[in-house]
Amino acid sequence: MGNKIELFRMTIYVFFPVGVFYYFNRPKWYEKWVEDKRKKIYQLGDEGRKLPTNLDGMKELRSKMLERKRLAENTCDSKE
Repeated sequence: MGNKIELFRMTIYVFFPVGVFYYFNRPKWYEKWVEDKRKKIYQLGDEGRKLPTNLDGMKELRSKMLERKRLAENTCDSKE
């Protein structure tokens, strides 16, 4: 009886993570749940977030990010 229980437990230990990994790594599930939630949270359009492909685009993106960070810090400082 003890060997059957150990075999059952070992089967669960091995196949449960594999099953969860298989279920949550399917592209349809990812597109349905994760991509839709991300678009709602960040209020992105259909094109989503596009990353720059050249150096000028990266510099522009970095300057925008730094400007947003400065504005956020200034609003936090003014509230205090």
